[in-house]
Amino acid sequence: MKQVLDVLLIGLLIAAAILALPRASTAQISVNQYRVLPERERTIYVTAVFDGWRFMFEQLWTRETRDKDGESARAPLEKHMEKYIECVGNMTREQIRAVVDKYVQANPEDWHTQAVSNVFLALGAACKR
Repeated sequence: MKQVLDVLLIGLLIAAAILALPRASTAQISVNQYRVLPERERTIYVTAVFDGWRFMFEQLWTRETRDKDGESARAPLEKHMEKYIECVGNMTREQIRAVVDKYVQANPEDWHTQAVSNVFLALGAACKR
């Protein structure tokens, strides 16, 4: 009987630990959470977001696909991402973070949204110049 109770207790502890793990939809941080990170962690976060986009573009979107008219289906995305890569490519990590921080401070109405979106918006605004 004690072994059965031990197994049940272990099972409950494992279930509780699994339930305590963040879900994919809540694992991302909001801008409010981003704002309170130390400068070094904000720099790492912004760098990782941009590197993730770059990796996605360079690795996952490199397969050539054509639409029904024979045009490259990836051309619009390619043009868009090349603009970001060209604009941000010569910036330091600290400069990219500073661009995002400036955008965040100027847009408090977005502080409840996902930080990853604000990275994209900040770099988009900076790269339009």
